[in-house]
Amino acid sequence: MSRTITDLADIGLDELNRTAALQTRVDRKYLATPAEVRTFLGALPADSRVLTIAGIREFRYVSVYFDTPG
Repeated sequence: MSRTITDLADIGLDELNRTAALQTRVDRKYLATPAEVRTFLGALPADSRVLTIAGIREFRYVSVYFDTPG
């Protein structure tokens, strides 16, 4: 199945926080080719949703790690 991020339903930040409040959050970052992303998206469960804040689904951020000297 070929799927794009726009095919997935939205979830707002408040609802995401309520839903995930009792779960442990783990962030992982991966580099992937467009073909790999399409394969991954096609394998997601049908009820998967994408965080959307003020109509925006793509966010840039900077990670700061305090556990290393650098």
